[in-house]
Amino acid sequence: MLLSGTLSARVTPPPPPPPIRLPILSLPNQNAHDLTDKGYVSLVKLGDRGKSFKALIDTGSADFWVPSETSTTLGTHSGIGRASSNTLHVTNTQFSIGYEDGSGVAGKVGADTLTLGRISVPQVPVGVADTVQGNLVASRADGILGLATSRKSRMGQHTVVETLFARQAIPGQLFGLKLPRLADRNAGELSLGAPNFSKFDANSQAVSTNTRSDGLYGARVAGLTVNNVRIPITSAIFDVGAESITAPGNAGGQFNRAIPGAIVQPQAGGSTLSIIPCNDQRTLASVILVTIQGKTFQIQARDLVGSFVAPIQNVNYCLSLVQDSRSRATGEWVFGIPFLKNVYSIFDDGQNKVTFARLT
Repeated sequence: MLLSGTLSARVTPPPPPPPIRLPILSLPNQNAHDLTDKGYVSLVKLGDRGKSFKALIDTGSADFWVPSETSTTLGTHSGIGRASSNTLHVTNTQFSIGYEDGSGVAGKVGADTLTLGRISVPQVPVGVADTVQGNLVASRADGILGLATSRKSRMGQHTVVETLFARQAIPGQLFGLKLPRLADRNAGELSLGAPNFSKFDANSQAVSTNTRSDGLYGARVAGLTVNNVRIPITSAIFDVGAESITAPGNAGGQFNRAIPGAIVQPQAGGSTLSIIPCNDQRTLASVILVTIQGKTFQIQARDLVGSFVAPIQNVNYCLSLVQDSRSRATGEWVFGIPFLKNVYSIFDDGQNKVTFARLT
């Protein structure tokens, strides 16, 4: 017996979009002999005319901004405005952002078409900065692409990653990072929406719940050793916008004392300042191990060598890229570039997780 009614075809949902993969390059230093990785940029485009911007990649902040084309501090940087984009919409909402190095920007919240690779998304929130201060004025980057979550936003807007996912431009609310190394003359990659599984060993993954509730990314750290010396640590914030690794109290001094040839100088307030030999073989042979979720990752000792300081007793000394910071809570470190360029990182806001894996 036939049933009355209509038959409807089963609708197959469209496949998810592919991830957007952008090359990442190390910022060049003013001194060509300085191979310290101080930051990373990716090329993005804004507006209907596709004006290019070198955006500094930063997981320590959440906002995407570029200078106004009429800013008095524009200099040689690219700027956005009516003369370069017909699709730019600027509101009267003011914003101001301060960074830990003392730099800062201020301007108005806007929105414009953002092009990443071959994908263009209209009306993506962007800060149009009228004022740029501090180290950002002389930076080789034009603006900052903040990759923390919107809970960290100073503009009160959704982040680029959140916006791309909501607009179905990427398959997930996450991104993967493979950072380059200036000394190796190689390129890195920002993979928006999904990790690039060809870049890491899947069996080495350490998956952790994000321990931060402030919009940053953090994890419990089970162990940190330098040449078999245990250094006190309980957790870390992961910040690709930080040139160095910073430690609470005098833990940075303890770290450096385990490195052959290091000079650790006491400072006011109980903290220390450390310098290490720039190219001594004993220093560069140091073994630095970080344990997260039962997986161990090695930081290459060469990645701890910062800018040249001075020769001391016929040995060239450089600033150590592990230092004390009075602003850190007890046991809490900030793992910046020296750690992150030794691993593949996955920052997953959708699942509230962070993952690290060994590079292939």
